[in-house]
Amino acid sequence: MFLKALAGIGKYLLIVIGSIISVIFFGGAIAMARFENQVVSLYKSYVNDGTGTTPIIKLIKDNIDKIDPEKISNENSYLYPIYRYNEQFENVLKGLEELKGKKGDIPENILKEIEEYEGIVRKIKNQVINKVTKPGGEVYEQLKAFVNQGNAILNNLEPLLAKTKNPEDFQKIYRIVWISTIVVISSIWLLTLIFSITHLGVYTKRDGIELKRSNYELNLGNYIIKLLNENPDIKKYVYAKIESNTTSVK
Repeated sequence: MFLKALAGIGKYLLIVIGSIISVIFFGGAIAMARFENQVVSLYKSYVNDGTGTTPIIKLIKDNIDKIDPEKISNENSYLYPIYRYNEQFENVLKGLEELKGKKGDIPENILKEIEEYEGIVRKIKNQVINKVTKPGGEVYEQLKAFVNQGNAILNNLEPLLAKTKNPEDFQKIYRIVWISTIVVISSIWLLTLIFSITHLGVYTKRDGIELKRSNYELNLGNYIIKLLNENPDIKKYVYAKIESNTTSVK
C-alpha cells in the first residue's frame, strides 16, 4: 500500500514539475519573441554588424588603447591627466632652474627654499609620475605588458567572431527557436487537454475507484477480484463468508 501511495505521489509530482518546466519554457519563448528586435540589435552592436567586423573586439581594443602608456599624450587616453601633470611638473622645474640661475638677485635663504622645493617636486616626479610616463618605469611596463597581452588575445578571438552568423541569419535562427518552442509546448498542452477530456469521457470514479464507463459492473467485478488476489487473507475471509451464506440459504 505504501509503495502504491508513493507511486501515486510520484506521478502527481512529475506532473507538477513537468507543468512548471513547460510554463518556464513557454514564458521564455514569449520573452524571446517580445525582445527579438532588441536582441538582434545587441547582436549587431557587439558580435557581428554584417560588415565583416566584430564591434565588441573593436570596442575592447579602443579601451585598451586608452591605457597604452605609449599613447599617453592622446587626449582620449585614460592616462592623459598624468601626462598633463608631468608637463606641469616639467614647467615648474624649468621655472625653478631659471630662478636658481639668478643667484645674485635672490637672497640666500630664499634660494635655499627654492632648492628644497625643487627637490620635493623632482622627487614626486621621479618616484610617481615617471613610473607611468617613462619607458622602464614600473607602472609603464606593467601597463604595456597588459596592453600587449590583451591585444594578442583579441587578435586570436577576432577571426572566430568574424565567422559568426550575419545579423539576418542570426535573426532567422533566433525566430525559429522561439516559434518552435511555442509550437511544441502548445502541442503538449493541447494533447494533454484532449487526453484529459477523453479520459473523463471513458472513465468514472465510484467510491474512489476509477473504472471504465462501458461494462461498469464487469470492470467493478474484475477490480474486486484483483484486490482479493492481492490480499490472500481477505480473499480467504470473503470466500468463507460467501460459502457460509450459500450454505445457510440452502
